[in-house]
Amino acid sequence: MRFRSLSFYLMVIIGALSLACYCQENLLVNPSVEVDAAGRVPGWSLHNRESFTFDREVKHSGESSLVAERDLDGKPFGVMQEVEFEKPDKSPVMFGGWSKAENVVGGFDYNVYLDVFHDDGSNTWAIISAWNGGTHDWEKTFRCYWPQKPIAKIQFFVLFRRAAHGKAWFDDFELYRGNPDSQLGEYSFQTLAPLSENGVFFDGKFFRKDVEYVASFKDASGKELARTSGKGDRIRWHALMAAKPARLDLSTEAAGNRRTYELIVGFESPLPENPIKSGYRVWTADSMTNVSPVTYPKKDAPLSAFIELAKAEYESFQVLITAGPQAIKSVNVALPELKDREGTMFSGDLKWERVGYITRRRPYSRHPDGYGDGEFWLPDPLLPAREFLVHGNATQGVWVTVQAKRDCKAGQYFGNIEVVVDGEKTNVPLTVRVFDFALPTTFSYPTAFCIMDGWLFDAYPDGDLNARRRQAWDIMLDHRLNPDDISRTEPPRIEDLLYARERGMNRFNIMNMVPKPKRKPLWVCYSAKEVYTPELFEEFKSRLDPYVAELRKHDLTKHAYVYGFDERGEDYNPIMEKIHKLVKERYPDVAFFTTSMMYKQLKANPGRTDCYANDWYCPLTSVHDDELSAKLRAKGHQVWWYTCCGPRHPHANFSSIEYPFIEGRVLAWLSYQHRVDGFLFWHVNLWRGPYRFDESVCFQPDFESSSIAGMVGDGQFLYPGVDGPVPSIRLANIRDGSEDYDYLSLSGEYGRKLCSGIATTMTDFTRDPSRVRQIRRQIGEMLSKNK
Repeated sequence: MRFRSLSFYLMVIIGALSLACYCQENLLVNPSVEVDAAGRVPGWSLHNRESFTFDREVKHSGESSLVAERDLDGKPFGVMQEVEFEKPDKSPVMFGGWSKAENVVGGFDYNVYLDVFHDDGSNTWAIISAWNGGTHDWEKTFRCYWPQKPIAKIQFFVLFRRAAHGKAWFDDFELYRGNPDSQLGEYSFQTLAPLSENGVFFDGKFFRKDVEYVASFKDASGKELARTSGKGDRIRWHALMAAKPARLDLSTEAAGNRRTYELIVGFESPLPENPIKSGYRVWTADSMTNVSPVTYPKKDAPLSAFIELAKAEYESFQVLITAGPQAIKSVNVALPELKDREGTMFSGDLKWERVGYITRRRPYSRHPDGYGDGEFWLPDPLLPAREFLVHGNATQGVWVTVQAKRDCKAGQYFGNIEVVVDGEKTNVPLTVRVFDFALPTTFSYPTAFCIMDGWLFDAYPDGDLNARRRQAWDIMLDHRLNPDDISRTEPPRIEDLLYARERGMNRFNIMNMVPKPKRKPLWVCYSAKEVYTPELFEEFKSRLDPYVAELRKHDLTKHAYVYGFDERGEDYNPIMEKIHKLVKERYPDVAFFTTSMMYKQLKANPGRTDCYANDWYCPLTSVHDDELSAKLRAKGHQVWWYTCCGPRHPHANFSSIEYPFIEGRVLAWLSYQHRVDGFLFWHVNLWRGPYRFDESVCFQPDFESSSIAGMVGDGQFLYPGVDGPVPSIRLANIRDGSEDYDYLSLSGEYGRKLCSGIATTMTDFTRDPSRVRQIRRQIGEMLSKNK
């Protein structure tokens, strides 16, 4: 691949100034992990000595570094040092170190990791500061931990294990105790290209919230290009500049201390070279293909679109406009009226949306089939249709969705999408094939995708909240997903359930089995064991008795369950036994559903008898076992599964915006193949507050994605639109998976056999859109023939 050089852009320049200059003592012995004459590493305990070697050529300082190279099945790398404190106290802990990476995947398991032992005998586990995955030069991770209790001992680990694999070098670790002032910790520079060829995103972190700062980008002559100031524990600055900066001057002040920094912006970050040297090009791509603003068309990129769908189905594709070095000022799109060869009009709807781009958040769990390390803008939000511009050297996406109505005649329909670029028209031929069968009104795929009222109403507090909920539910129902909420503490309105059932809903949660909150929290995940008193059980009865009676009047209990004990361990088993007994004795037509560890406990020890207090089990996809699940179903249970911030590559997951879109679709095929009874996902609207997208533009620099254990974007499948939530590309691919599940369900064992063409194991599955479409077509043609 050829690259264009951005001389001042850094894929990610991450550094942190040595705290030795802060007059604090590094508490680690031999922090640069040097080896002595006997081949030992003084001060450090070495785990799996054969998992690493010493590199005297590649090092951050001193004589050598540690280097580990592993694949997914390789032995984990780890070193540890223990530091004890004679006089335990609650002073902050600052810790981190340096690493260099080469093709590292699964980055969050590539980290500095603390286990803390408090003076009262309790522990705080897994305090993590992670490096970025991918390929990068020496990079420092650094974090400040503020303990709530006095610390008697710290175990300081450096780890490269589990999902993390590739090659990494390690050197120069730091551990300090004491109150920080205005020190700058981790920081990074990233290019804003193609939004701005000279623009830079600076992300700097401090260790306290009252740091006052002034930052100034300057060119090589010292001329100021941009300035910002503020107060807080972080700077997130998108600086648009007329020239390339050479350095950032930063002054900080807190706790009576003032510091100054001169940070050099002087590394290269390779971005793909744009083959369009002038003008523009219009091309198309599959809906399962990730296309970023620096994804450019190949010579054989398609110039037309062909899609296939059943009656009552949605299907999408992408129209892409790539600009040369000069920006395109105006683009608009006109969708055609489709007709067959005889002139019969297509009975259905066509819709287009603009692809929105959000900033990449570090550290992230990189996917080997994901975006390049130098990229900053990632696609996912779908913004309402309107005229737009295309930045120079950028690819801008248009998301087109076709829906065939139930009365649509089977056959092929044709038309031209008109793309008007600065007044010049380009036609994109579109062919739509409609199969001769319809998807069922009620979804075949049992799902529990959680659209949470607490977060929704926090983001949109004004107006009719019931209407706002209905608006959000409609998005989920349009995507053939149940608009559910496993965390809800207030049962859903009957009128909402009846509406959703008419639109296809097949499962819903009545409530989370926790005490009714006195206030209105954003959500309640689980409660402490101590709250499960006899009085609480009476509260459950008083709340559920009249509600379940109302559900029965409307024949809704067959879709209903109560949820609880989210990912709780075996110390909750006795309480779950009592809840299960209550539900089965009082509401036998309502299921009790948990993601507790009972399934995992049975998998580890099938002889256990205290792990059956679930009607519906729900393990992580990577924990699921076909044989155990079959045995549980034989006993009358259901077995669902779920993903969240795990599992990671090589497993399929759609939680992260870093992952291929196709994985959201493939998971439905895996669900059918493994006879799973349903799919749960914990959150789709994980953002809060008054922030709204600027819908006049496609790049959204001020929205920061969630990051849960390095899975960036987890819980965010809807985004903060001006007039309400807007959907996403990931959600559209999950919708397509739900529709594929309808195909499979209608085809029975015929479809199940064909699933082997999609996946041979849970970690060996296709990421080729054409393969999915080929097998879908085979099923669609069979169903059309045998309707």
